[in-house]
Amino acid sequence: MGWGGGSAIPDYAQSDPIKKPFAIQYLQPQGEPLSETVRALPDARAEHADVLADGQNVAVVWRSSEGAVTSLKAWLSTDGGQNLTLKTLGQATGYNDHPRLAQSGSRMVVVWCNSQETQVHELRF
Repeated sequence: MGWGGGSAIPDYAQSDPIKKPFAIQYLQPQGEPLSETVRALPDARAEHADVLADGQNVAVVWRSSEGAVTSLKAWLSTDGGQNLTLKTLGQATGYNDHPRLAQSGSRMVVVWCNSQETQVHELRF
């Protein structure tokens, strides 16, 4: 995957998402972070991010609340994270859980539960 074969990981270390937004960062094969690869998620309201990579395909998903409406968003890449495309996958009102990425073979999906239903969104890169 881009930047020396590293892996994408979400940065969960912030205490205040407004001051320090969620970010992804790439690691060297030995596990050391590559500081020049930090990318803040393009959403100041992002919370509960999840990340999954399969070859050059990278997916980062999160939920983002504004008032009573929560959106499920994804940042997708087909080149190891060099370029990322933002998509809104769904919306819900009321209670909703953290989005989770799952994979079977080359199929990658986001599972997101809310008070009305469990949504499954297939990711298309």
